[in-house]
Amino acid sequence: ATLAREATLRAPDARAKVRAVEAFLQKRYDYSNYSDGRDRKIEDFLFKTRKGNCEYFATAGVVLLRHLGVPARLVTGFLASDWNQYGKFYDVRQAQAHAWLEAYIPGQGWIVADPTPAQGDFSARAEELGRRIQHWFTSVQTEWYRHVIGYDQYVQRNTFHRLGNVFSMRALQGALRGAALALAWFAAIGA
Repeated sequence: ATLAREATLRAPDARAKVRAVEAFLQKRYDYSNYSDGRDRKIEDFLFKTRKGNCEYFATAGVVLLRHLGVPARLVTGFLASDWNQYGKFYDVRQAQAHAWLEAYIPGQGWIVADPTPAQGDFSARAEELGRRIQHWFTSVQTEWYRHVIGYDQYVQRNTFHRLGNVFSMRALQGALRGAALALAWFAAIGA
């Protein structure tokens, strides 16, 4: 309760308290996926380790807001914002699981708050590069399954028919060009 009051010292209303708790956790605590294997309590996160994953940040935010009398709840899901530009689909993976909180503000309803701090610039760029490489591989794999693994008799017949049309048209065009060049050559020599 004391920590909650400290975090929201100058917050005049419920909405300002939500934003103050969000900023307090983002600035004073560190994000980490590392776990030493011990079952930790939220008190350990808030007062000892001061680092943890998004679940710790969201849970701490909920606890602090409830101590202030602001109704709050933990929300979990996936951040499905990873558009695969090569395959033209959203790529949702376990690594995109996330936790945040919602707080109830009278007259406004439930508002979203995410007290988990953003990544550093270097790690964000490295993650983006890794995501682009993953997109490319996922797209190649999707195309492999679509055009090779799912290559049934109908698709095979249709593909060979189209290739046959292309090659026969090319062969006909090539023969006509060759004949036209030969006639032009003979006409030039004979003249």
